[in-house]
Amino acid sequence: MIIAMKNLLPLLLLIVSFFNLISCSDESEDNSPSACINASKNNVEVGEKVKITNCSKNFKSIEYSYFDSQQQKLVTVTTPDIEVSFPKPGDHLVGVKVFGENGETNSSSITITVNDFEENLFFINIPNDFESIPLGAGIDAITGRLYYIDLLGSNSSGRAYYYKELDNDFKQISQVFLRDETENTGSATRFLLTNGDKIINTVNTLLI
Repeated sequence: MIIAMKNLLPLLLLIVSFFNLISCSDESEDNSPSACINASKNNVEVGEKVKITNCSKNFKSIEYSYFDSQQQKLVTVTTPDIEVSFPKPGDHLVGVKVFGENGETNSSSITITVNDFEENLFFINIPNDFESIPLGAGIDAITGRLYYIDLLGSNSSGRAYYYKELDNDFKQISQVFLRDETENTGSATRFLLTNGDKIINTVNTLLI
């Protein structure tokens, strides 16, 4: 009997060690909440919508928060995913807080950079008492430059058609006189030939 017990002793020690290992593994497993969010875009224009999606783990409930600069107040939302937009340029913070089963919390945040759309606009200098009416615009397939057909002038001095091209900084680099205006103009189009020549077509509006 003593010999049999001695033979069983290594087996008993192995079983005890196995249960101790399982117990330690259970104790070391972290079930605390972990906050995480992603944005569909991190760089947007004023008023452009951004989708915020949740990637948190081990949470029971969630709460988003961000500052609404138009209403001048902090907004809180408790849905899993949200959609936000910002009326003013700058860096805007979107925060998230998740709550665990036992009351634990964890927080995270992302920054959305909102650009002023006016930064992407360019303005054309127009002489005093003149008005400019762009009738057609596009990108030249050969030069890659932006072009437009401009009806420029005033009611007192008359108006004329010009073909203008801009460089990559939106500065005018060429201006070609086409013809004087003889009737009211509704539109103008440009056709590019395979040899690089251009055909400008202006459409007059007649009252009958």
